[in-house]
Amino acid sequence: MKTQRSQAVLLALVLSIAAPAAPFADTPTAPNYTIRFVNGEFTPSRSIPSSLGYTANRFLVQFDHPITETEKRELADRGLRLLEYVPNMTYFARFDAGGNLSDPGRFGVRWTGTPTVEQKMAAILSRGEIPDWMRRGGDLIQVTVALHRDEDIGQWVSNISSALSAQVLGWQNISNAAE
Repeated sequence: MKTQRSQAVLLALVLSIAAPAAPFADTPTAPNYTIRFVNGEFTPSRSIPSSLGYTANRFLVQFDHPITETEKRELADRGLRLLEYVPNMTYFARFDAGGNLSDPGRFGVRWTGTPTVEQKMAAILSRGEIPDWMRRGGDLIQVTVALHRDEDIGQWVSNISSALSAQVLGWQNISNAAE
């Protein structure tokens, strides 16, 4: 009798410990699609393009799952180069000339887009706060801009000068950075 009672208490104890965990055991965690930059974050709405093709610009591509090395190789074979990881499940990417991805949904692409200038800048600059150490007198400021290894610095200087109505006083391609 005492043995049966001990077994019943032990069974009740095991069930009471296991029972609370049971409803949560099969509940999947929802994926987090928030893209995090140094100066902020945003969560893009799902928008699957019907196809992706060559563009000279870099862009962001977000997947609906963590992609595998096999998927990365398949994407590279189609001309899509994943350059740098940006949390969550997002990469800076570019296409090789002639690259094309006619079925992005097959790879779990959930969104593509380009970061804004503010998302690329240091947080203090995007808020309009220019520290004294950047000021060079009058309206002049000095900034250093790091570019991707394969970017044409001369083209970038031309584009940024036009886009920001800025005068670039000089640049040198020592470390692929512009000041």
